[in-house]
Amino acid sequence: MAVKQADLDILLHEGEGSMLEYKEALSSSFARDVVGFANSAGGKILLGVRDDGTVVGVQDTNGLRAQVQDIARNCDPPVRVLVEPVGKVLVVTVRESENKPVQCREGFFWRQGAGTQKLSRDEIRDFFRTEGAILQKYGRAKAYCYEPFEVSSFCNRKTLIPVPGEWIGEYCKTMSPKKRGVVLRCQSATAADLSPSSLDAVLTDPPYFGNVQYAELMDFCYVWLRRLVGADHAVFQQASTRHHDELTENTSMGRGVAHFTEGLSAVFQRMATALKPGAPLAFTSHHNQIEAYYPLAVAILDASLTCSASLPCPAEMGGSIHINGTGSSVVDTVFVCRSTGSIPRSWICEKPEDVATLVRNDLVQLRDGGLKPTRGDIRCIVYGHLIQLASSLFMESSSARF
Repeated sequence: MAVKQADLDILLHEGEGSMLEYKEALSSSFARDVVGFANSAGGKILLGVRDDGTVVGVQDTNGLRAQVQDIARNCDPPVRVLVEPVGKVLVVTVRESENKPVQCREGFFWRQGAGTQKLSRDEIRDFFRTEGAILQKYGRAKAYCYEPFEVSSFCNRKTLIPVPGEWIGEYCKTMSPKKRGVVLRCQSATAADLSPSSLDAVLTDPPYFGNVQYAELMDFCYVWLRRLVGADHAVFQQASTRHHDELTENTSMGRGVAHFTEGLSAVFQRMATALKPGAPLAFTSHHNQIEAYYPLAVAILDASLTCSASLPCPAEMGGSIHINGTGSSVVDTVFVCRSTGSIPRSWICEKPEDVATLVRNDLVQLRDGGLKPTRGDIRCIVYGHLIQLASSLFMESSSARF
């Protein structure tokens, strides 16, 4: 996308950084900066701009453009650059190299903060090691796609359990030519048009009541992307990623628990209709307030489903620096719901002591897995079993009445 004057104004206001370099004129250090950006995440070099951001300008000539391209081509391997005149400034966009590390005649360089630094011998060795590790991880990931497996841990030993006849991707490499499609829809799940009894399973991660959502965090990126791309672009015409139909409990935007409950119920009902008889609707939830679980119970019952399992498992929150050492929960609950089927008799609770037994059993298994449950973890586990109990007993009583 072409750099506009408004984009240049932003770059001049930002100052030099890890992806931006000012140069008053083409100098002997230009090749080092090109290599530094190519070995990092890419960046822009503004020719005709002093270090303090003052525009002095350069004369845009074919000769100057040719010099820039020659320097980029003479790197090993060659680096892709785009040269664009914007007013008196020549904007050189350096692409991140796909074949790192890149070197010029003076050696290997990379970008550190607002400067270009030469790599030492040890740093070059580490660079190659890191790039090699990435390729190894990619290779393992592709191998997993062709032959996926589960991991079973017992007595500090891990066993790989293959999943026969399964693969990840469009085609299966090791079997007769098979193809399956993937359909991506950018729409609200409350309006999804799915054929009845067509799905083998629904696996989802719904909003966690009033917790900050990923979409809300995206606003921090969106406002900068909007300035760079331009508000006239179709994707960025809205001032924010916020949407009146988004499914969260957000008092400041006038969305209470009723909005969240009704939306979640509409989604669950649509999914239940689309599921084959007995097929699971599985979702995760995590919250330290019991009020956040009421909408889940209502949505499950409105969809004529029964919660057949409430399974606590360690989640990504365990790595959060914000809750480290606070005693907050790092356990998610996986709810499994079905329209028909059976569950172990021991999972059916008739009195509070039965719920306590299930919770104790879960805590034992979590500790065996290396997790030290906090008060917050215990609270979330209890809430999960209460929701399972409530949905099971309600459906049982409804069946008895009708």
